[in-house]
Amino acid sequence: MNVRIATLADVNRIREIAEITWPVTYSSIISLDQIQFMLDWMYDKQTISSAIEAVNQDFLVLEIEDEIVGFAGIEHQYEGKAITRLHKLYVLPSTQGTGGGKTLLEAIENEARIHKSTLLHLNVNKANPAVQFYFKNGFEVDHEIILDIGNGFVMDDYVMTKPIN
Repeated sequence: MNVRIATLADVNRIREIAEITWPVTYSSIISLDQIQFMLDWMYDKQTISSAIEAVNQDFLVLEIEDEIVGFAGIEHQYEGKAITRLHKLYVLPSTQGTGGGKTLLEAIENEARIHKSTLLHLNVNKANPAVQFYFKNGFEVDHEIILDIGNGFVMDDYVMTKPIN
């Protein structure tokens, strides 16, 4: 497994992985309409491209045998603080359980250290099985939040944090 910083050439594959993983991850948690709304909002090609090009953000991609099988989106100096915010972390369902998520998370921690962050920060849907993944990897629930994201949809999340050593 290899993790590298994404380039603009990876935008289509990142979107494709999101389109594959989201229905599998969320279809028993949120409506298909909300899944499509969020995919269109968060994984529009211009949105991904802008994040890749932003100075304070990175997209990391996970490769196995030169094929991208997962990705993560992070933001450094979140809210002007020594925090790295994990916006996205997804691996293909066929790759889950192989250590790919953990490999991405380790790469995120390394990037956070390079950017002098002292804390990792993320939101995760309360019913997402990934909550257990984050607990297993040292995150704790900081608080709960319900966010109105428009179009009649909300996100019912845990905000989780992990100190960076």
